[in-house]
Amino acid sequence: MVKCSECGFLASRNLQSRQLEETEPEIREEGALSIAWNTDKPFDKYEPPICFMQVPDFDVIPYSLQFVLQRDKEKEKIRAEIQRERMCESFIEWRLGATPKEHREMLDRKEMLKWQAEREESDRKWRTRQQWFMVIVAGIFTILGVIIGILAKSF
Repeated sequence: MVKCSECGFLASRNLQSRQLEETEPEIREEGALSIAWNTDKPFDKYEPPICFMQVPDFDVIPYSLQFVLQRDKEKEKIRAEIQRERMCESFIEWRLGATPKEHREMLDRKEMLKWQAEREESDRKWRTRQQWFMVIVAGIFTILGVIIGILAKSF
């Protein structure tokens, strides 16, 4: 069982740039709003978190004006939803500072290296079989040459 709050695919859409970005640790841990730098005022430049891989359906997380007006109630719903344990095949451990896209690229790289290793192993086995085949063929021709040589001396 895994939690979305610990997954690298938990994303937040930046309201200004519309880009999917890494979800801040405060949101992952508490469902809290970000605090604007050099002030003590809450500043939320993100929509509620979403799954980059679109696996879980966050039904309890609202995406409306009412969410903005009732932040304290809703942040508790967000925290509960992203910290709920669930089964997820797309889970990848979150690495601080990496965007969901970068997490996907890490996963793709890992799968590519695995595929490449399997292909190299398969190729190595094929070359070994080819070498044995060539040894057998060379042995057969050597034996045939000896037999033909013996027969040629007989006549």
